Amino acid sequence: MGLREDICPHKGLQADNNSFGYNPTMEHTRKPQDIPSQRTPCARKADFWTLDKLRFLEKYLPAFIKATQRAKHRYYIDGFAGPGKNLVGQKTYLGSPLIALEACQTPPGFDKLFLVEKSKENFRCLQEEVNKYPAEVREKTILINDDFNEVVDNILREIPIRAPTMFLLDPHGLELSWDTIEKIAQREKADIFILISASGVNRNIKNASAHNTITRFFGNEGWKNLTSSKPSFYSFAELYRKRLEELGLEGTELFIVARNRKNSPMHILALHSKHKIALKIANDVIERLEEEKRGRNLFRY
Repeated sequence: MGLREDICPHKGLQADNNSFGYNPTMEHTRKPQDIPSQRTPCARKADFWTLDKLRFLEKYLPAFIKATQRAKHRYYIDGFAGPGKNLVGQKTYLGSPLIALEACQTPPGFDKLFLVEKSKENFRCLQEEVNKYPAEVREKTILINDDFNEVVDNILREIPIRAPTMFLLDPHGLELSWDTIEKIAQREKADIFILISASGVNRNIKNASAHNTITRFFGNEGWKNLTSSKPSFYSFAELYRKRLEELGLEGTELFIVARNRKNSPMHILALHSKHKIALKIANDVIERLEEEKRGRNLFRY
């Protein structure tokens, strides 16, 4: 299943969120008639490292579904879904939510997919993309226009506590609250593919007005202990991963390092889980991606 720009058109979006605990208002869900009929195609502009994230999902999600095929239910949650497509250079690629919808079409797929996007414009674009998929996929897809931190409780109530669940948490920066991570960590079978914006922390440590945001990101003020020496991308990334491990969410040995055009590290993307099988699958996928890069240093500090 290659990353591709062509998506076959399908009919109407059916999104019934009444069971989810929301009033179906414009703030949370939009039905097909609310979507403008004529719109310019939209995609989120992304750096080239985004392709590594997308390729990971392309390989990991089918493996996740296969590994959990004996489970009665399985779920997918994208907390920062975006508009559905990514513009990298001059090419448009399926974004994370659409890759999940593609994977869902191979049985047994997911019982439900929760796609959360805070931006109203991105949300409209995402609805248009989901609208192109077959009815059996649309019926499983719950679209939510809100802050993931605010709706995570409602989402988790919809998922059986023992059901295998894949979480993609890919915020722009420090938007993800540690309280949200703690709630997810209470699940028995949660795989979390997470972006850790260590450079976002590093950029803001001298900005006193941002300190509450950083503390909310880490869940405590332990990050301040690192500022007594020379803080770095690496130390903040390792602190966050250690915090995840304290919740019982072990991390992959390998991970994706997102670098800017100057080759400086910006973020890391790693999988954390309570299950060794998930970690092995994720390490194998990242190792294959590393081999495809033929020695390019994208997967290590």
